Parts: sequence; structure tokens; C-alpha cells
Amino acid sequence: MAPPAEIERALRGAAPEAMAVEAYAEIGSTQDRAFELASSAVGAGPVACVAALAQTAGRGTRGKAWFSVSDALAMSVAFADDPDPAQAAERAGAGVDQAIARASVAAGVAAHEAAERFVGPGRLALRWPNDLLCEGRKLAGVLIERRGGVTVVGVGVNLDHRGDWPEEVAARATTLAGCGGRAEAQAFAPALLASLLQWQEEPRETLSLAWTERERSAGTRGAFVVENARYEGRVLSIDPFDCILLERDDGSRVRLPTARAVRG
Repeated sequence: MAPPAEIERALRGAAPEAMAVEAYAEIGSTQDRAFELASSAVGAGPVACVAALAQTAGRGTRGKAWFSVSDALAMSVAFADDPDPAQAAERAGAGVDQAIARASVAAGVAAHEAAERFVGPGRLALRWPNDLLCEGRKLAGVLIERRGGVTVVGVGVNLDHRGDWPEEVAARATTLAGCGGRAEAQAFAPALLASLLQWQEEPRETLSLAWTERERSAGTRGAFVVENARYEGRVLSIDPFDCILLERDDGSRVRLPTARAVRG
């Protein structure tokens, strides 16, 4: 695995000049460090990028911990809100849920695009809400967090794994190397950053189309929980900015708002 200094140099080649960039062999949390850097940043847009090969306090969606492979990449990119009053009013009208959904959709598409360069077309798929799969097994995940006027987009990617997988993980996870890709952080990190920066700028309609083209839940069986109520059936469609359309076993259809639904 490349030393952090080499990864940092590669990232700086893909980053805007004013962006703070750091890379570590190990850190507590790339998310927390990105928020720290953003707190002292000047300006709006992408202001900080933090990458690490290992985390001691990494977290997933809803605070979940996860199994970390021997060679992994965790990367967090902080985006500061534009302080312009018109932009602030637009964000307030859209709501926090929509802002997080937009960042999550863009990150999923970006992770898919970056990984596809390494494993080739036709093998990857997105799974709502935040997983990137390679032939049905989880390759990467996305975590979006917002504090004050800063949104941090986190992506964790399994690059390679030496040794045996834990039994509960073996059937569900994979690595970039396991998918036939080049498992080098200094190559993957700048590709991921470039894709993240590009897709975060795309309009909602473009994001929705790109995400839907890559998501593969339609036609499969799924279970979801909304406000402690569990729904199970065949997934007809998922609009990441609106709802999950589910056909239950009795033939009835239900629309589940994506902002409040979780997989159950």
C-alpha cells in the first residue's frame, strides 16, 4: 500500500487549489477531521478532503460500525454552504433531508463511476440508499453528515483483503482487487475525488437519471421500515428524491418516502 504522502500528492492533483488535503495511514475518523478543517476554511464549495487507509473510530449510516478489510480507503470531502442570502433561502426551502439526499445520490454515482474505471463496465450496481455492489457484494458505502453550514461526503472502499473474511461478512462483501481492479489507493483516491467534485455540481434531474440507471433494486424483493412500520414486497421503482414504490404480497401498492425509509 502506498504511503500517505504519495496518496496526498495524488489527491492534490485532482483537488481545487484552495482545498485542504490530508492523507493518513490511520486516523480516528476522516469525517470528523473533514469537519475540523472546514470550520477554519474560507469560501464555499469543496473546502477539505481527508483520506486514510484505516480508521479507529469510523462509522456508517445511523452510527453503525463496520468490518474493515486489511486494505481500505476512507475518504471524506467537506462542502461549505454558499453564504449568499439567495442561496441560503433556496437551501432552507429545499430542506435538510433533500440536501442530504442530493449529496448521497451524487456520491453514489461518483463512487460507481470511479470504481468502474478499475473493474470495467457491467459489473457494478448501486443499492439504495448508500451501497456500491460488485456482482451482488458490497464494495463501497457512502455516509453523508451535515453540521451547521457544512456537508461532509464520506466514501469507504474495500481495496483488498488478506486473510480470511469473518463468516458473517464473507457472503456479503468484496474488494476492488477481488473484482479484478487495480487496488492502489494512490490511483483510486484521485479518481474518486474527481468524480465526487464533478457530480456534486450536477443538477438534480441529471443526478436522478444517472443514479436510476445504476440502481438495481427494481424487480427484486425488499423490506423497508418507515416510522417503526415494516413493509415487504417487490420493489417496483425507487426515486431517490421522492419515494420507493413497493408492491406488497396482497397486490396492494405503497409509496414509502425515501427521506424516512430504511432497509428492514
